[in-house]
Amino acid sequence: MVRHVAGYTKNGHTVYVDLIKSQAAPHIAAHPHLLGLTKDALIHIPAKQERIKFEYNTGRIIGYENVVETPLEEKVLYARLVDDDLYSRFTRKGEPRQTTYISVTIQRESEGSYALVDAWIGRLRPPRPGSPNETPASREYWSRHAFLLDTQPLQRHTRTETCPY
Repeated sequence: MVRHVAGYTKNGHTVYVDLIKSQAAPHIAAHPHLLGLTKDALIHIPAKQERIKFEYNTGRIIGYENVVETPLEEKVLYARLVDDDLYSRFTRKGEPRQTTYISVTIQRESEGSYALVDAWIGRLRPPRPGSPNETPASREYWSRHAFLLDTQPLQRHTRTETCPY
């Protein structure tokens, strides 16, 4: 595993990121400035818990959010992202919205530092249904929200209109 220093928390903990295998890696690859934004956000967070999920308002437009709210009657499809075993919900309707937010998840490691689990441009959202970190809010949120279809690379032959969860 190749670890890169992503930044430091408010109370001095080092946060590392695996730029190849982490959930954050494809987001950073698509938006290289995300690493700098993450560093800026981490310095405001006192790391005390095992797992920390937070959103940070940068105060300036930093990109576009690719998850939109969908009406219940809207026709959606499900597919798996490249290198992902979970199905995600997608819509063809909607436009990416400008955002000032970054969302970050970090996890404490055995030596006291933290690993950057995930980071993305946009507001914090519950984990997708079927993920190990699924919460009671996951299914309700993802029944009303979807990724914009043309913003993510999908695995071939995984598209379906039948909800897999």
